[in-house]
Amino acid sequence: MYNIIPRPTKCLALEFEYCDSTTFVPVDPSLDNCLRCVDYQEIKVQEYMDRSRPTSIPRAIVVVLERDLVDKAKSGDSVTVTGVVTCRWRPVVAGERPDIAVVIRANSISVLSDQASQIAITEELREEFHAFWAARAGTPMRGRDEI
Repeated sequence: MYNIIPRPTKCLALEFEYCDSTTFVPVDPSLDNCLRCVDYQEIKVQEYMDRSRPTSIPRAIVVVLERDLVDKAKSGDSVTVTGVVTCRWRPVVAGERPDIAVVIRANSISVLSDQASQIAITEELREEFHAFWAARAGTPMRGRDEI
């Protein structure tokens, strides 16, 4: 897993000449040290499925959301993400290949309207719409009733 800090096995404090402590406890969240703690979420964003290429597999990338961006989108939402592309890696293990992943660290995320993102208006559909209402220009209420 990424972003794991291994539990220390010995004291690494530099301000002491010698420290033999081997017992470590988590920091109390009410202390000032936890002001650096932030809400954190990782989402996987997948490219939009194009209906003209049904056999293609959509690509995906992990997006890291922090602070007020957490929980802005839910599964299945169409989103626009702005952010910085960066690399992250798992801890290095001797004799193994390094595991590096490309991620986006989000600056903003906006959820697109579900209806607007799913409707594809073709030119043929647009012409049919205009022809329908042009034929009923004098009686728009009858046109509404037909719909």
